[in-house]
Amino acid sequence: MRMVSVVLLVLASLSSGEGIAQTKYIVNKAGDLLHEGDGFSVYKLAHENPLHKHKRNWCSAAKFAVSAAFDRDASFVFTPDDLYTTLFDGLLLELRQQHCPEASQTVSATVYLRDVFFNAQGVINTREDAVRDGRYKNAAIVDISFHNDFAASPKGRPASAENLKFLYVESGRLRAQRSAADVAKVVGSVELLQAYWARGRMTMEEYSALHQQHTAAQTLYAQVHERYGLDFKNTGIFLLLAGKAEDLSWSSVDEWNFLRDYVLALSPLCGERTAGAPFKNSTTYVDDQGEEARESEFVLWYSAELAPRVRGMRIGTLYGGVHEPDGAIAEDLASLVEAHGCGSEPFAVIEAYFH
Repeated sequence: MRMVSVVLLVLASLSSGEGIAQTKYIVNKAGDLLHEGDGFSVYKLAHENPLHKHKRNWCSAAKFAVSAAFDRDASFVFTPDDLYTTLFDGLLLELRQQHCPEASQTVSATVYLRDVFFNAQGVINTREDAVRDGRYKNAAIVDISFHNDFAASPKGRPASAENLKFLYVESGRLRAQRSAADVAKVVGSVELLQAYWARGRMTMEEYSALHQQHTAAQTLYAQVHERYGLDFKNTGIFLLLAGKAEDLSWSSVDEWNFLRDYVLALSPLCGERTAGAPFKNSTTYVDDQGEEARESEFVLWYSAELAPRVRGMRIGTLYGGVHEPDGAIAEDLASLVEAHGCGSEPFAVIEAYFH
């Protein structure tokens, strides 16, 4: 939600009645009162922050901007049609003509609950909490605007809620612009907002889609675990064994790095007991100057079908010695060898990706 920083001044005094200096507090981003009645009030959008002397241009040649504070509890749902009928069907257009006739393009309103104060995480506080803290303790439900060429059509008004723009703002950044039909689902009430934050700042549709993906991933993981009896740490090995190779976002370099680590980790475990016909290769250590040290030969074994992808590559060497394979890959392969043996079906599945 958008953090509210500029508001109606509230005078605070102690109940003891002792002489105290009046204190200014920020509540609900409101300036001078323009309308009151029917369970809500309309104010000029606060034109000055008493703490920072920051001017806010609520009336200009382009816009007429107000805040509307409603007497509703946290469960009330502001539907687009409610807000259209209450504010934009006539009232705000009349207030524009009366108080800001020069505004020629936009009429906008920021909607609040008068006595329900909640912060950007949806935590509800009382007015007393807000006054005691001496700072903003409320967040807007929704920002609404109507665009019209008032110079050409001074009395122009939206024909329905569909002509209004509803904006939900989170943490000072525009998150989404929604059609009138979608607004109440996300930003219609404090309770809906609290549910929204509880879902990790996702709409119901976004949360449902994520939940479905999570459920599908759990099901797939359970299937792979049941098949092989292991919990895999390397994503590449898991997806290959799950039959989801298309989900690997590997570049050619990523593929080569995985294959290199696969060969390096499996060779000392299995030697010639490969998934296919064994193929022997060797590489050498290099010294600190990058020179080959022939006396430190490092033997590699892998399936002959992998040879075209491995041959010619100095797969075992790195400046200063033999490259160490990725720890998660090495651990998963060691677990597969222990549980299923060298050259078993899971290794054939993995290697088939590289044929």
